[in-house]
Amino acid sequence: MGTLSTVGILDGDAVSSGVISKYRDSTVGILRDGITLGSTNLPPGVISLGKFETGTTEDIIREYPAWNAYYVEGLLTSVAKVLDTVPDTGAAFPFLFDPTRPIAIILTELSAIFAPINSILSSPITDIIISQIDVFLSKGEEIASKLKEIVDSLSEGIDEALAKAEEFFEIIKTAIGEALDRAGEAFEEVISKIEEAKDSITQKIVEIAENIKNSALSLIPDFSLPVLDISFLDPSLSIAPLFATVERDGQDGIATKFIKLMTAFLKIPSEIIQTVTGVITGAISEATESILQLVDAINKIFTDIVQAVKDMLQALLGLVWERISATIDINPNAILEIASTISVVIFFVKAFIVTLVGFVLGSGLVAFAVAKALSII
Repeated sequence: MGTLSTVGILDGDAVSSGVISKYRDSTVGILRDGITLGSTNLPPGVISLGKFETGTTEDIIREYPAWNAYYVEGLLTSVAKVLDTVPDTGAAFPFLFDPTRPIAIILTELSAIFAPINSILSSPITDIIISQIDVFLSKGEEIASKLKEIVDSLSEGIDEALAKAEEFFEIIKTAIGEALDRAGEAFEEVISKIEEAKDSITQKIVEIAENIKNSALSLIPDFSLPVLDISFLDPSLSIAPLFATVERDGQDGIATKFIKLMTAFLKIPSEIIQTVTGVITGAISEATESILQLVDAINKIFTDIVQAVKDMLQALLGLVWERISATIDINPNAILEIASTISVVIFFVKAFIVTLVGFVLGSGLVAFAVAKALSII
């Protein structure tokens, strides 16, 4: 399971309903503001958005089946699944590490247990804990030190590791209780549920330690985005001419262009991940300006997460878009498809930032907070 699964961007083999809603909002925002790309200028409000803007996720899936099938079930899901193959073990450990990773894993693993508790809280427990992330970061040194003890104890046997994991469990249980208390929430029932799951949580903590011990930059997979099979699309559905992935009159459709370019671009992220991690750990001394920008942002993430996210988004959007925009021609008849494609590019950049944070730091509450700050979930 990679970072995108941990933070809830992927739910099994599909993107979550929250992601679909945010993606629709992004597309609506582009349509509402208008599109200026190259020599083409499409003014705002060209098409009536109707249910596409106001409907629920279920409405969108029902009313726009071709859009959902191609962009959501096709491109969006494929991009997310490709990025989720990146391990989230915290490659910069112990130089830089998100000490809240076990807490994020617990929240994900025990989501079914916490579901009924959410009804007695003012917000979902994950949102409340993220709002109090400074509680956990203030204990970062203690948490990271104890996690390092677990990693080191693995060489002494599983029993020793489990004993250390129980000590770690007590630290994070106390931190969760403190965070809920500071937020003015009744936390006794939450702590009780965590206690009930102590055995499974300590096992999970040991698994996390094993992953950290075995992590290496060589684990980064080669990225590739397969050309998508769109045979599931109903040919009777109304689709703008440039939406088609097949070539027509010798010209690629916009979706064909997008897939080809994203396939080429997805070779770059592994280089970015390798280099960023190398700079942080001191294995690489020289890097490009854009890489140094990303390193600075990641180093800033524990002191000013909002600004760090803005810096990463700015650094990567320009890098991605300059490689894609020059080869995309816009036909006004395909305005929804163009806006949706731009929105996929933005989704890719945001998902990559979450993935990068998860790989370098480990996918803890910081990765959750980054995903929330990027409005991807």
